[in-house]
Amino acid sequence: MPFAPLHDHGGVGHQLVAASVVITMAPEVVKGKVLIGNSGGEYGVRGWLAALDAKSGTLQWKAFSTGPDNEVLIGPEFKPFYDSDKGADLGIHTWPPGTWTLGGGTVWGWISYDPTLNLIYYGTANPGPWNADQRPGDNKWTGGIFARDPDTGKARWFYQTVPHDLFDYDSINEILLLDLDFEGQSRKVLVRPERNGYIYVIDRATGQVLAADPYATVNSTLGVDLKTGALQYNDEKKPRVGQVVRNICPTAPGAKDWNRPPIRHAPASSTSLT
Repeated sequence: MPFAPLHDHGGVGHQLVAASVVITMAPEVVKGKVLIGNSGGEYGVRGWLAALDAKSGTLQWKAFSTGPDNEVLIGPEFKPFYDSDKGADLGIHTWPPGTWTLGGGTVWGWISYDPTLNLIYYGTANPGPWNADQRPGDNKWTGGIFARDPDTGKARWFYQTVPHDLFDYDSINEILLLDLDFEGQSRKVLVRPERNGYIYVIDRATGQVLAADPYATVNSTLGVDLKTGALQYNDEKKPRVGQVVRNICPTAPGAKDWNRPPIRHAPASSTSLT
């Protein structure tokens, strides 16, 4: 982590984190490209995922998690399922002016790859700063799941599990890719236990949420609206400046964090375990 020295006052050295680039994730290699993202959303950074040529190390593409569509690599191929994720330059317009430049949404979790659909799936972390009152809006494209073409980096769809993240829940846990019989129909799905306490079953071709059920004690939110995809926050548990709010479940580390035992699937019982 780089530091910039400040003036020494009375012999005491002071340091300031300056333009920090922190990488904590293990890279993923897909079709000759090394995929890697940055960390440190609390350091005033802008999240991204980059693809490097596995042989030469040259940058092939870089997709940011905030900002204009051309820098998020959103184009005509982008077909999100929910209306809340449709519109031009939402990575700018869902933030107070200019704050997206330090908006977080870092990519430090897990990447999954479907060779049949030729799509990668990964999550974006919390928006910055943590104090949600300073960033009104949905804070796109933080706290959600991207599906992208690994060849070009172009976004195919996005779903925001925690719009305007109030609790540092992020959206970075591992993603399990399964072909399941769902309500009598074979579906290609992704399954993910989110830190917000819900386990999501999402059509991985379209981004439609098929199910989102709590797998732990949850009172910070009241459920997920499957028609709109929206997470329903509980007003009684919203953090507010100057007010003490107790007994929030899950807490910031989440119902399941990245370092807990990974989710696994038992095909015989069609059960996914966390």
